[in-house]
Order: sequence, then structure tokens, then C-alpha cells
Amino acid sequence: MSKEILLEINKHVATITLNKPERGNSLTLSMINEFLSIFRELENNSSISIIIITGKGKYFCTGMDLQRTNITSTPLTSSFSKNNNNNN
Repeated sequence: MSKEILLEINKHVATITLNKPERGNSLTLSMINEFLSIFRELENNSSISIIIITGKGKYFCTGMDLQRTNITSTPLTSSFSKNNNNNN
């Protein structure tokens, strides 16, 4: 697990913390993949009944970190570009 996403388990409660306060807890694709991996792990843990998602610092999450993520080639951005170009 990276230092950008923290997982703490206390009895039946799992707390996932976005830990990039200097960048507003903005997400990268690797963080999203790690987030999904944590959810899969927790889904298979029958002792967990509550999942809390929080962020360190002032912001919970400011969205995607566009400076550190190349999102030009994802299916979502390709779809958005096609739809946006059709509306012009």
C-alpha cells in the first residue's frame, strides 16, 4: 500500500484515508487502482461491516490530479471528446 492511501482496520470498521493533502488529495490513476484493490480486499473480509472514506487536511478530494495523470487516452476521455466534438 502506498503512503497516498492509508488503510486502518479497527474491529469491524475500515477507514480509508486519502493522504495527499499538499495536492488537495487529488487522485491519480494508480491511486484509483489501489483504491479498487483495497475495496476488493475489504469485500472479502467478513469481519468488516463499516467502511469510512476520508481525506487528510483541508479537502476530502479535489478530483483528478490532471498534472500528474495522463488522462488523454482513457475510454472516458475519448468518449467525452467524441461527444463534445459532435456538439460543436
